[in-house]
Amino acid sequence: MKRYICVLLLFVSILFLSANPACAQGNGSFTGKRVLFNLSATFSPAWFNPNFFNNSKHWEKYYAFNYMLTPSMEVIAWRYGTIGTHYHWFETKCNYFVNLLEWWNTYSEVAPMTVHGVGCFYKQYFGENSRAPLGWYAKIQGDILFARANIWQPDIIEQETYSGTYFTYSETEGQTVDVQKIVGSLAFEIGYDFLFFDRLRINTAFFAGLPLCKWKLSEHEGSSQSLTYEESVARRLIMHYALGMKMSIGFLAF
Repeated sequence: MKRYICVLLLFVSILFLSANPACAQGNGSFTGKRVLFNLSATFSPAWFNPNFFNNSKHWEKYYAFNYMLTPSMEVIAWRYGTIGTHYHWFETKCNYFVNLLEWWNTYSEVAPMTVHGVGCFYKQYFGENSRAPLGWYAKIQGDILFARANIWQPDIIEQETYSGTYFTYSETEGQTVDVQKIVGSLAFEIGYDFLFFDRLRINTAFFAGLPLCKWKLSEHEGSSQSLTYEESVARRLIMHYALGMKMSIGFLAF
């Protein structure tokens, strides 16, 4: 259901942005109104990772993408700036590695992953015709992200052969490992706010995030130096959060 909300939000945003630009400027009667409620969706490519689709045929394709939903509340602090708070949510999948104690038996699997986050932000409007909440802006935000993945750890089976001992795994026996990761992050955004009818705000922006944690980008399938479960979760979180295009709908309430 949530993926359809993302597609609907994308469609509505494109529809409004393709409207007559003159209608987007408003007549300035929003003076005195200071509080906005917004719903944003951030999209980024998922060319090298599995994403939220359950069917693997849609993973790592040219059209594959990540999403992040962000409801927020925003207050106009002064003529050229706003402050606000928000909540993030998304689902995806992450690769992880099962180490069978022998480097040649290490293999990759995929686990479902859910991320929640909270944060606050400041938006600075700039440009000759810009003023809160309309026009060009730059935004900085701080977030705390809570990632959780349910990783299946199969039981390791030791087998003796004439050539020695080797290890394999059970296809039916094992346990689910609840892997959690809490990450602080900074994010930067630059975009443009359109205002329709002095109430409805449509936004499009470029988003760049920087999680503040130690992480590894490289994978080493088939090696005893493969990523740990926590490193795998952090890696997927970082690649999801790093870059994106953002669209949002907001309402200037009061």
